[in-house]
Amino acid sequence: MTATARALVAVLLVGALSHQALAQYLPPPQVASPGEEGWTRQPVVVYVPGPAEPQFVYRPLTALWISGLIVLAAGWIFDIGLTAAFDTSSTGTAAIPVGGPWVQYGYRYSSNNGGVAQGLLATDGAIQLAGAAMLIVGLSIWRKQRVYERPRYSLAPILSPQMKGLSLSLSF
Repeated sequence: MTATARALVAVLLVGALSHQALAQYLPPPQVASPGEEGWTRQPVVVYVPGPAEPQFVYRPLTALWISGLIVLAAGWIFDIGLTAAFDTSSTGTAAIPVGGPWVQYGYRYSSNNGGVAQGLLATDGAIQLAGAAMLIVGLSIWRKQRVYERPRYSLAPILSPQMKGLSLSLSF
C-alpha cells in the first residue's frame, strides 16, 4: 500500500470516528522539503484538532420558573372552582391571579360554610403567592452554564459480507 493510500485511509478513519477523541492535540508537523538538510522519509502524521472549547451561556432557572407557573396555574384554577362551588356571584374576582383569593376573603359567606370557605381561600392565596414568587425568582436569576458543541457530522464505514461503504450522518 502506498503512502498516499495509507494517508487517505487514515483521514477517512479519523473523519468516520470524529465524534470520539482519537488522539491528543498535535500541532501541525514541521517537515523539511526534499533536498534540504535533515530531510528524511517521514511517516504520515494525521492532524487531529483538539476537543471543542466549551462555551458559556446564561440561562434562567428553568425548573424553578416552570414549577412556579404550574403551582400558580393550579392555585388559580382551584380558586375559580372553589368560588363557583361556594358563591357564584363573586366568580369575576376569582379570575384575578394572586389577588383574587385575598379580595374574596373579605366577602360574607353563609354561616354553614363561611369558615371553611375562608380557610380554603387563605390556603389558595398562599399557594398562588408561592407560585408567583417561584415564577418571578426563576425568571430573574440567570445562571452561567457550560455548553459543548456537538459534532455536526459523522462519517462511519459500513462493512458486512453483503455490502461495503460509508455512512454519513448530519445533525442540525
